Amino acid sequence: MNLYRHIDRNKIKMDFVIEGDSSCYETEIKKLGGEIFFVTPKRENLLKNINEYHSLKKVVCKYDFLYFNFSVLYYIYPFYIYSIKNKTKIISHAHNIESNFLNKLYKFLHKFNRKVINRCSNYKFACSVEAGEWIFGKKAVRNHLVEIKKNAINLNDFKFNEEIRETKRKEIGVDQKIVIGNTGRFTEQKNQKFAVKIFDEIYKKNKNVTLLLIGDGPLKKGLEDETKFLSVYNNIKFLGERTDVNELLQAMDFFLFPSTYEGFGIALIEAQAAGLMCLASKDVIPKAAQVTPLLEFKSLEDGEEAWSNRILEMINTVNNYDRNGFTNLLEKNGYSIDKTAEDFSTFILKQCEGEKSV
Repeated sequence: MNLYRHIDRNKIKMDFVIEGDSSCYETEIKKLGGEIFFVTPKRENLLKNINEYHSLKKVVCKYDFLYFNFSVLYYIYPFYIYSIKNKTKIISHAHNIESNFLNKLYKFLHKFNRKVINRCSNYKFACSVEAGEWIFGKKAVRNHLVEIKKNAINLNDFKFNEEIRETKRKEIGVDQKIVIGNTGRFTEQKNQKFAVKIFDEIYKKNKNVTLLLIGDGPLKKGLEDETKFLSVYNNIKFLGERTDVNELLQAMDFFLFPSTYEGFGIALIEAQAAGLMCLASKDVIPKAAQVTPLLEFKSLEDGEEAWSNRILEMINTVNNYDRNGFTNLLEKNGYSIDKTAEDFSTFILKQCEGEKSV
């Protein structure tokens, strides 16, 4: 979506295939001139999922490019039917690293399907070296067959703004609080359950704190129900899926990111752009995410008390720096979506020799 918003849409059209029956981006996609196709999620009905992907083949294979975003390769049916014996150019983009939650069968399928991805992809992208190694293999990365594409954002949207901060804090009722935040889909990977444990420890030492949990997902309701029995419940706000994350980051004082694994962690780039101090999981998030001195890493094995102590120490220094001073550093390091979109548009049009592209 970041690319779609900033490419030259007079020359390049992007349509989307999404597993599910709705998307928070649906209205925006259509407004910008794109189409969206919904497919039944494989976990709901695998046979229906396969049939619907197959029925889209005639439509999909008329495109100049097919752009696949991968986190894991245990299921690649759409890639297989759309890429085999098809003249459409294939872009495969790696977005995640190895998960500890995959069983032996899924790991076997992942390694087996990696061969298909490598053989049939015309272009191989990755958000980090680690993600490239997970999807394409270390040999492909070592032989420079994978191009690292940084997870760029619209830096102007996230640049710190005191007026927005005050307005948003009043809106969500945290005007006088120290606000700790986290964004992400509620899954085992994003580890919001550990974030709540950390916050519980922080609350024992400082009652003037609030935790904002932004996002939706399969584990959200269960975690909400669990926190109802904790003394910190009234100080935790489950804000759901939001389109104003950039403004909510302004309202925060600290960003907590205890993921169990990440291909890169674009949320950390957004948080640093907003001038937020961040504490993230050590060894499971690529070091490349540490673009500014605002970000520190800590091992998940250290436990919630050690995390809470470090967060409190970092919060005590919040007023010692200017939150406005970090977007320039991010831009200098290649995280501006304007430059990324320009490069992507040039790449696509070059492959199509300047013709209008889809």
